Amino acid sequence: MGEHPDRLPPSLRQPRRLGSGTQARWWHGLNYTLRALLIAVGLALALGFLPVPPHAQSTLQTFGVLLALFGLYRLVSYHSALRRHDAEE
Repeated sequence: MGEHPDRLPPSLRQPRRLGSGTQARWWHGLNYTLRALLIAVGLALALGFLPVPPHAQSTLQTFGVLLALFGLYRLVSYHSALRRHDAEE
């Protein structure tokens, strides 16, 4: 359980950093883009911009609202994790 630090693999010796330094800046841009795309698809489903069968419209609208809220949560949580990490440095 309490392994000596020298016995751990290199990937476990130091925690991965979320902020600047270990990951390229394009990675953060990709993360923000994908999360914004999740929100956009959710809103498109919720507002009826995508063609859906009439019998599934209310179900897909509900799913769209949930998808948009989940995307918003992921966007805010990722942004706050980056800010928190940058504040610790």
